[in-house]
Amino acid sequence: MTNAVVLPSVITMNRPAIENRVDDITRYLALPMALTGSPSSS
Repeated sequence: MTNAVVLPSVITMNRPAIENRVDDITRYLALPMALTGSPSSS
């Protein structure tokens, strides 16, 4: 439960350091959303 509460704040705080990695991971795994939380156009 704590992770669900704390993780969004941690991700937001560390966004500049992890943004490129998250984009790469979402493309590799073919996930519908990136770090922005917006659904992709595909």
